[in-house]
Amino acid sequence: MNITKQILINAWNKYKTEISLGEWWDTVASKVEDEFLYSIIRKIKPKKILEISPQYGRSTKIMLSAVRKNNKYCEILSYDVISDSSNLNTNDSAVKRELIVGDVKSTININDIIECDFLFMDSDHSYGFGKWYSQNIIPHLKNNILVYIHDWPTYASDGAGRNYLPHTSRGKFENQNLHGDGEPRAVKEYCVHTKMLNPIMNLDDENLNNIEYENQGIDPVQLLVKI
Repeated sequence: MNITKQILINAWNKYKTEISLGEWWDTVASKVEDEFLYSIIRKIKPKKILEISPQYGRSTKIMLSAVRKNNKYCEILSYDVISDSSNLNTNDSAVKRELIVGDVKSTININDIIECDFLFMDSDHSYGFGKWYSQNIIPHLKNNILVYIHDWPTYASDGAGRNYLPHTSRGKFENQNLHGDGEPRAVKEYCVHTKMLNPIMNLDDENLNNIEYENQGIDPVQLLVKI
């Protein structure tokens, strides 16, 4: 399947009614964002998911729910320096979820990257970490794998929905971006400009009517595809 923006929007429209966000949706998250994550997993039906920094497991819960609906076995490998989401570990006929505690730079396995069907990236939004995963994870992904980067720093509204990556960070993670514009600059330099990743949409897209981003001041998700 060649993943495009329209395919993702169609999947969102098809599957978003399946998910009940009651226990997950709060004032620090976007309803559309959660629906998109769920809908992506329902559409692509991955066999292996890599999740970088689930923290308390919000994204994990959403993906687990979608995987169980797929009726197709999936392995979710989550990496974090904290063990707060270890209660979500499971291993049954539908899904295996394992939290691997430690620094992902030393705990991640190259074979799991190669086998990955969907990459959920959160964690440290600094230039340094963006450069690290751009050099050590992205190159080993299969072609046409969707990369979901959480908390992509907010950018000017004239960029919404126009399929490009922001030059600067003006979001809540700005203080972490020690090189001035942090994660976006690293991903652009090492993945987009080198044609390893193709940005297909940002969930601040004006066509999605995603008012939570504006009203709550939270940072949107950037979706890219491995070329």
